[in-house]
Amino acid sequence: MLKQQALIFLLAVVVADAAAYFEEENHDVDWFEDQNIQNEAVMFQDEDPTKIPEGALDIEGNLFDISRVTTILVVRNGGKWGTWSRDISFCPVDTWAAGYSMKIEPEQKRFVDDTSLNGIRIICKYKDGVTKEEVTSTVGPWGDWGEPVFCKERNESTDFLTAFSLQVQSPRGWFKDDTAANYVKFDCRGLDQCNMHAYVLNKPPNHGFWGKWGDLSIPCPEKSAICGIKTKVEKKQPFGVDDTALNDAIFYCCN
Repeated sequence: MLKQQALIFLLAVVVADAAAYFEEENHDVDWFEDQNIQNEAVMFQDEDPTKIPEGALDIEGNLFDISRVTTILVVRNGGKWGTWSRDISFCPVDTWAAGYSMKIEPEQKRFVDDTSLNGIRIICKYKDGVTKEEVTSTVGPWGDWGEPVFCKERNESTDFLTAFSLQVQSPRGWFKDDTAANYVKFDCRGLDQCNMHAYVLNKPPNHGFWGKWGDLSIPCPEKSAICGIKTKVEKKQPFGVDDTALNDAIFYCCN
């Protein structure tokens, strides 16, 4: 009798997991496929679904100047689960992202669900390198924040983040553990430099647990750098259903 009850419970969990999988497949149509926006920057337009809402605020609660936005950076290998944050998180005026940190869940034991990357935080600095604020968008509930890494400082000024790439595990199919986004890296350069001077900023060990690196986004235009972030995160799922946490990210460039 106990064996029969255990079997019935196991089947119920499997059916629930499969149902959730198909519901996610049908419900969560990839925003980028809808808009035919893949591996390119999207010039800010009123009709764009990433439009900054009227009255948007920066991290300090001040009204954000939409005219600062030059370009929106996307990549095409982001995970398919989750929903985009309703809000965009921006650095304060006259600051840009000069470094970043990640919230990562360590690799779990066998048969325990993994989520890997749960959050990305950008560190906003003034041109002289003085740190102003740390900014993040929606974050998953697992893991811990690691130490930040920063672009180079030179001649009493700092370089800033200007492009990004995601390491993402592709969907693995039924009854296998998915983790979606695992790691992020950026390009850096000075505001007064052209993009040929950009270099990679990648936190050691320079990769996550699973997945492959996608193409680098195209960079912010000259005299601008990353100033805002928006993330796509899958909320915590019911017992027995696979969790993936952070799936994708969008970054905003400001002059």
